[in-house]
Amino acid sequence: MAQMIQRCISPTYTYFSTNVNMTRHQNPQNWPTSWKVFTLAQLFVLNFAVYVASSIYVPGEAGVMEQFGVSITVATLGLSLFTV
Repeated sequence: MAQMIQRCISPTYTYFSTNVNMTRHQNPQNWPTSWKVFTLAQLFVLNFAVYVASSIYVPGEAGVMEQFGVSITVATLGLSLFTV
């Protein structure tokens, strides 16, 4: 997929104009409804999994601190890196 970005300068501000050469099937607005629903379902499931996993990890932070002898900051690092 080729992209061409043009820089436009005016006296008050600078903006970038993007011209994306997409085929008809690459444009999400032209996808069939079933494909759009499938894509949204994947996003919902992955988002739900992140929240559930973080909810499972947080109560165990005390155990992580006790077992490994680390501070609360280090124990929270696992959750922070997971959600990033």
